[in-house]
Amino acid sequence: MKINFKYSLILQVVFCISAVLNLNASDYHRKLMEYAHPTPVSDAKIVNPQLLSNDSNSSIFLNVNTIETETEQFQMQNESSIAVNPKNPKILIASAVDYRDNSATWVYLSTDGGKSWKNINLGRPFAGWRSTNDPSVAFDNEGIGYLVYGGFGAISDSTGVLYGENGVFISKTTDNGATWKKHIPIIVHLGVQTPDSTFEDKYYISVDNSPSSPYYRHLYVPWKRVTPRDSATQIVISKSTDFGETWSEPVPVSFRLPNTSEDTTYGQSFPLAITGPNGEVYVVWNHGIEHGVGFSFSTDGAKTFSEPRIIRRYNIFGITRLLEGQGWRHSVKEKVRAETYPSLVCDLTNGSRRGWLYLTWAGDNIPNIYFSRSTDRGLTWSEPKIIHSDTTNDQFWQWISLDPINGDIAVMYLDSRDDPKNMLVETYVSYSSDGGDSWIDRKVSDMSGDLRNNPFRGNSFAGDYSGNAFYDGMIYPSWIDMRFAAKNIFDSDVFTAPINIKAPEPPKNFKAKILADEPTKIQLTWDTPTVRAFNQPLAPIEFKFALFRDGKFLADLNSSEKSYLDIDLTPYTYYTYEIFTVAGDDSSVGRKAGAFAGGSRLPSSAKIIDIITESDKKSVKLIVELPSFRSDSSTRLVNLAGIKLFRDGSEVNTQQLQKTDTGKIIEIIDAPGDEGFYKYEVLVFDTDGNSSPKSQTSYGYCGEIYSNYFDNFDYSGTKKYIITGDWAKTNDVFFSPEFSFTDSPKGRYPSNFSSEFVIFPFTPQKSSILKFKHIAHIHRTDTAFVEISSDKMKTWKTLGKFNRNSYPLWQDNNLSKDKWIIEFFREPAFLGDTVFVKFRLTTDIIGTDDGWYIDDIEFVSILNVDENLDSDDQILVYPNPAKDYLNIDFGEFEGLSNDLGIFLYNHLGEMLEIKNYDSMAQSKFKIDIKNYPSGIYHLYITNRFNIFKTQKLIIIK
Repeated sequence: MKINFKYSLILQVVFCISAVLNLNASDYHRKLMEYAHPTPVSDAKIVNPQLLSNDSNSSIFLNVNTIETETEQFQMQNESSIAVNPKNPKILIASAVDYRDNSATWVYLSTDGGKSWKNINLGRPFAGWRSTNDPSVAFDNEGIGYLVYGGFGAISDSTGVLYGENGVFISKTTDNGATWKKHIPIIVHLGVQTPDSTFEDKYYISVDNSPSSPYYRHLYVPWKRVTPRDSATQIVISKSTDFGETWSEPVPVSFRLPNTSEDTTYGQSFPLAITGPNGEVYVVWNHGIEHGVGFSFSTDGAKTFSEPRIIRRYNIFGITRLLEGQGWRHSVKEKVRAETYPSLVCDLTNGSRRGWLYLTWAGDNIPNIYFSRSTDRGLTWSEPKIIHSDTTNDQFWQWISLDPINGDIAVMYLDSRDDPKNMLVETYVSYSSDGGDSWIDRKVSDMSGDLRNNPFRGNSFAGDYSGNAFYDGMIYPSWIDMRFAAKNIFDSDVFTAPINIKAPEPPKNFKAKILADEPTKIQLTWDTPTVRAFNQPLAPIEFKFALFRDGKFLADLNSSEKSYLDIDLTPYTYYTYEIFTVAGDDSSVGRKAGAFAGGSRLPSSAKIIDIITESDKKSVKLIVELPSFRSDSSTRLVNLAGIKLFRDGSEVNTQQLQKTDTGKIIEIIDAPGDEGFYKYEVLVFDTDGNSSPKSQTSYGYCGEIYSNYFDNFDYSGTKKYIITGDWAKTNDVFFSPEFSFTDSPKGRYPSNFSSEFVIFPFTPQKSSILKFKHIAHIHRTDTAFVEISSDKMKTWKTLGKFNRNSYPLWQDNNLSKDKWIIEFFREPAFLGDTVFVKFRLTTDIIGTDDGWYIDDIEFVSILNVDENLDSDDQILVYPNPAKDYLNIDFGEFEGLSNDLGIFLYNHLGEMLEIKNYDSMAQSKFKIDIKNYPSGIYHLYITNRFNIFKTQKLIIIK
């Protein structure tokens, strides 16, 4: 607390200095507007694409999106409010900060008790204004609906004159939301604003709905007033006695406190006015400087107010952080601004708790929701208590509501108890039927979301508050829901849930079981509920079950039933079922299950486990695992009949199977004849003629697996490589007559593309090398890969990567024979009985180029390399035979370069590394060979892309 107060003092001092220097008032208004209604960042990135996803059976309440289908870029809503029409409780209105249509005023209307919603754009009070700030809604007892909201004008005109206009407005409906009288001003500030022009923020409407009040149906709107000159905050209130048509001059409720608006808590903020049974007006607000709840009351219809006081103090909310675009603010979830605020209701019923006040707020570094009540019109307050059963993680953004029929109370809030990392939020409701003595909490939302997935600077803004309404046993929480923001950061919505506190819980573990041997039947099972929505007891005599199939009523079942056998179904047809618990006029949400009668029509696919080249070199053997289930992966396959083999897309073999062969591993022989790779797939079929999908595609090689391999592409016809893309022979450029191989035989390769080819397999030896010649005219943002696999192409290891930047020789546009580079790779990369080599080109979206040209691919043992291949006779090796020392003299050899390697192989092909140089500071070497026994050796001199010399060497001791 002391640390936060220190930050507060520093900011206040800074702001005092700014005031003395006569800070431009419109600039300050601009900042206040940005705090109140932040501007989205058009290139914002998703922070967390993951959801703690729950299926629709996880919540016992129906979740409903109040927002219709959106097409604009900015599809964000937050800071919601919701209200029920007491004249017709099926009518609800809601609103939120809504960024559609450049932040126009929006109202959301439901005519079916919150199950579906229509969005109405009310426009804006003046052209160019944003008028969606801090909306709140309410109904009076006669069914007039009200929407209050703030608006901001353009910050400057075409000549650059700064304004900072702002105001508070109301719209109303007298026909259940069908039509609206729009943008009635409560207070408006037009023209160029001065340091003494006030900025109005955080307004929330309330209606005196007590018939015994002398001010019955009067309207009250309090708000926070900020004065730029001295950074003062003050809570004021305005009143209407003619159903919102005209409004009084604002009356002060709190003290005017200079130098407070820049505090981490926004100074004095979040005011709310509530009326009592006899017309009392109670106002509460967050007194951020004191970390407490401010309170004042009026007994004369808001003409005068009592001296303000602090009725409850709280521990600092959240963590104080310097947030991008916000300054020092309290926060949750690492970077999201959040603040405590009070929410207050008064019991207007004629019951024993008439006139009681109920207050909630959030506090603590790991926030909790606190509750306190007053039974003496706010004079004294009960000790605070936490209203939720779990205090492990954050609970915040609460709103309390009271049922005017019976005085029950409900509090909604965001809650992170279900995420061990305390990042994702869900919505919970705590309910009390005894004036707050006891509470029961229930999860409301059926999916969690991450508040950091918001498109504002630093991902720091997801709104400031939530909403809640309660009428005749129905609770309607409203909250910011981020489920779609995980895919589109510009799409946060406002959700609600129609919560019937008397509804029975739905059946649990509702399942549809397939009977594989009886494809005309489905077995349904479930567990019987024992309580209502908020843990009220539910006796078996009080309820029954209603069962539906494919949306149509199927059966009424008594409460003792736990299963149902559905018969006379069409085999292999999918059926959906939904079951409800019905207790009189109250019903649970449905629980859904579905299944195919007899299982899926199609069998599951077989799986090719392996393809082996046969010893005759003319055939291959496929190892295939047969399926045990149908394609739903749960129904046994009881009528297997046979299997079909496809080679390169054409059916080449059918083999009959037994019904009992399911799950077995079988062998299939295929003899394609010609050397090369072949693409294989299989499918199985049942006795009813239903075929499975084809298996995965697997490549099999037919032919000789060479220990020494050479390919210069100068053959007639086409070899059966594995190819994706356009790889083909070309004679545009070649190293040895008269063809090379290229990815781009028809011109420049395309962008954002990948192509590859795999040469024939070979068997490596200890002394093996891979050697080829190539020209990589490949854009600097693209990459050519040489890769090798020793596990039948399951995984690949990169041997080399190339583009134009690899060698200076390639950095012009001249495709000519003198651009060929010799590339080779030595063991120990070549491990395994059989290896495969792949040449792969991957291109970016930026540019294209001429292509990759490859020639003279060779895989050979160093023991079989011809002496002096690619060498220069200027390199002298002596004596030969040798005994103790070997001399190597490069003389005037021009090919000498860095990364020199001198290798010696024995007659078994085992490599003995003699020298390995990163730089060449000399041209003569004397090699100590005293430790090598007599025998025949092979000398091998190279750098990373050329072979200089090979020579047979005899050592005699």
